[in-house]
Amino acid sequence: MHAEAVVLTPASADYPSALRGAGEAEFPELWILGESTLLGHDLLGLFCSTRCPGDVVLRAYEAARALRDAGIPVIGGFHTPMEQECLELLLRGTQPVVWCPARGLPQPRRLPQPKRDALAEGRLLILSPFAAKARRMTSELAERRNELVAEMAERLLFLHAPPGTKTDALRQRAVARGKPVFSVAELAALLP
Repeated sequence: MHAEAVVLTPASADYPSALRGAGEAEFPELWILGESTLLGHDLLGLFCSTRCPGDVVLRAYEAARALRDAGIPVIGGFHTPMEQECLELLLRGTQPVVWCPARGLPQPRRLPQPKRDALAEGRLLILSPFAAKARRMTSELAERRNELVAEMAERLLFLHAPPGTKTDALRQRAVARGKPVFSVAELAALLP
């Protein structure tokens, strides 16, 4: 595990293969903290709009538990309230998790204990396309981060993406690029 932040460039052996080619120009530098080999997994991108109706919340919890229990490697920004809840559930499992904050990398000592534990165990990788000077999340950084997650993931799971939201726009762009996209109702197709 990398105990300190490492910068990956397209020349780095650990630079994600999913970004090779067109993604190299879009993301010329990536900062990581944790086990870089987690980038070699077939990652499932997880997204959820900020506001969720109660029935979606219940299905999202069930989906996160199912992904955890199936050991499916997941990547996400884990910023919206439901995404944060999903991250907490995923960190109780043993599968790889890649967390992409919409700012520079956090200091490991400031992480909550479950994240520090998962990082120390080599199950969590923190990855950011932003230098340390990006200390506060903005909507622009969040959109760029979400594009990174969508590019790095083999498949995408949208727990909730109502029409007209930025999450729905991201889903539509992914579909247009030919990325396999699933809704929470289609979760069974993602499980072994």
